Parts: sequence; C-alpha cells; structure tokens
Amino acid sequence: MEAIYEKLLKENYAEILFEDLINGKTKRTGDGVLVCCPFHDDNDPSFHISFNEPVYYCFGCGKTGNWIQYLEETREMTSYEAIKFLAGEAGIELNSNWTKELQEKELVQQMLNEANEFYKVNFKDLGEEIIKKYAKHRGFTEETIEKFQIGYAPVRNNALYNHLIKIGYAPEDVLKTGLFIKQKNDNITDHFQGRITYPYLKFGKPVYFIAGITKETPKWDKSKYKKLLVHSEDMNYVSPYVQNNTFYCEDMIYKSDTIFITEGVTDCITLNQYGYPSISPVTVKFRKEDYGKLAKLLKDKTVYICNDNEENKSGQHIGFEGAKETAKELLKKGILAKIILLPHPSIIQNYQEDRENVQN
Repeated sequence: MEAIYEKLLKENYAEILFEDLINGKTKRTGDGVLVCCPFHDDNDPSFHISFNEPVYYCFGCGKTGNWIQYLEETREMTSYEAIKFLAGEAGIELNSNWTKELQEKELVQQMLNEANEFYKVNFKDLGEEIIKKYAKHRGFTEETIEKFQIGYAPVRNNALYNHLIKIGYAPEDVLKTGLFIKQKNDNITDHFQGRITYPYLKFGKPVYFIAGITKETPKWDKSKYKKLLVHSEDMNYVSPYVQNNTFYCEDMIYKSDTIFITEGVTDCITLNQYGYPSISPVTVKFRKEDYGKLAKLLKDKTVYICNDNEENKSGQHIGFEGAKETAKELLKKGILAKIILLPHPSIIQNYQEDRENVQN
C-alpha cells in the first residue's frame, strides 16, 4: 500500500480524489487545504486534506481517516475494492499474492469491527447503575465512553466466538483475529472474559485491543491488563496481519502541536477527555522498534511524558525510568521531550484524606 500512496502523492492525487470538495469554499494551509466537511453540515471549512500524507481530519466533527476509508464511506466500496481502485489510479497491478493478502486483511478487519460492536453492546447491557459506577470511578463522561468505544467482554466462555459464528463467519477465520485461544484439545475459548475492553483505533477502526480486569474476571486470569494475541509460533492460527503496531489513542494526535505520553490506558483517555492530546504505549516505555514511527508522529511537536510515580515490589521507580528512556530515545531522533514528575500516590492519598476531614 505504501508504494501506491507514494506514487499518488507525487502526482498530487489528493486534488483529484477530493476534487468536488476542493472546487467549493476552501482555505489553503501549509500542508494541504481546508474544505467544507462532507460528513456534517459545515459552512466554514474545517475538513483538512493533507497533500503530504493520504489522510484527512475534520476539526469540526472529528472525522478522520485515510483515502481507503474515504472511498469506503463516500463511494460504498469495500476495503479491497478501494485498494484495487487506488492501485489502478497509480498504474500498479495487484498480483495474486497481494490480492490474497488484501482479502485476508479486510476479513480480519471486519471481524474486529464486529467484535468491537459486540463488546460495546455488552457494556451497555451491564446496566445504567454499573456503568455510572465505572464512569465515576474512572472519571469518564458518557461521551468519553462512547468516543473511545469502551466495551465489556462477558464471562461466558464462548460468547464472542458463538456470536461471530452465528452471523456467518467460519471457525477457521474467526481464530485469525487473536481474540480466541485454541487449546490442545482443539477447544476454543474467548481470550477476553469478564474484562473492560479498550480498542486501539486507527482512523476510527479497531485494529488491536487491550482489556482490563474486573471483579467478574475468572480467578485463573490474574493479569491486570491483557492484550490481543498476535501471530507467533505458538499462536500460528492468528493472522500475521493482526499486529501490535498502533499506539493507543494514535488517532487523537495528528493535528495537535502539543502531545502527552502516558503510561496507562485510562490516564491516556482522561487527558484526551480534558483536551490534552495523548498517546500511550500501555506500559512504562516504548519498544525499540517503535521509536522510528514515534519520532515521525511527534516531529515538530512539543512533547511531555507523564508516567506514574510509584515503586514496584523491588522498590524501583519503573515509570520514571521508562520516561527517561523514552526521552533519551526521542532526543536521539531530534525531539526534546519533557518529563512531568507526578506526586507520589501516598501524597495524593494523604491530600484526599485531609480534604475529607476538613469537609467533615
């Protein structure tokens, strides 16, 4: 896909693809053009079309995506049809291997979409009282829960598996998503059970998941957070196109000049909720192979790293150490990142207790 995009960008294809919009009311920007958004009632151009990357973003309604998704939504194409169309526009022929790859990618994406919808429905089915309790505990608004597509994986062993089979997906295809565990006796169980699900969204579509523990999580499943399975020697039934190569909340930072990096999922959501664009590696630091992409995303931006400030069982401040490593790696790429040192949790706890005592 990179070769197709590279050729079309050199040919200023954005001006052809978005011709109808560009012929209307426009405002030129440094790297593209602002036009009236086709996805909401827009009289003051707020839909940004980049001429340097195959992406768009609306400052009005928040709609974001790439050229493939634009064709899907405006011309009712499938992902495969959109890629085939763009390849034709670029004069690049798709061979049989590439076609097979694109078809599998589209199939996996469809199933991840269905799984995400299933989780969101099950979250709503928890009931208003439980949802409000969760929102209060996390400090999330109802709008935030909806925006970040937070869901719930039910405890029943095969709830998601049975759902996907019921709506027409083949068992061998369902396993490709990384959402299921195939045991030695060939029994299949849902990977996430009794967990709050957080999808990693790429241009609005779920491409990866992480799920947090709850009181309903089975006792044998003790990990605080659990990530989607990816292809490996032991998990060779998972599609190689299911990859952990998207940062959490990556969609939120494309058009912002100041970016925050957090350690955890919920911290990242909270900062975004209050207007501070943030991403997260969902751990104390990024992987070595991620820094090239990270540097590209953060180029010419002001960066703050905001990790937790508490000790692990060995007395190490791994959050702060991880923040320093991230800052050093970014500095090697020419990006100066500043570290925000949070108060120790005990200080916050004492403050809260003192505040309650004063109020009482």
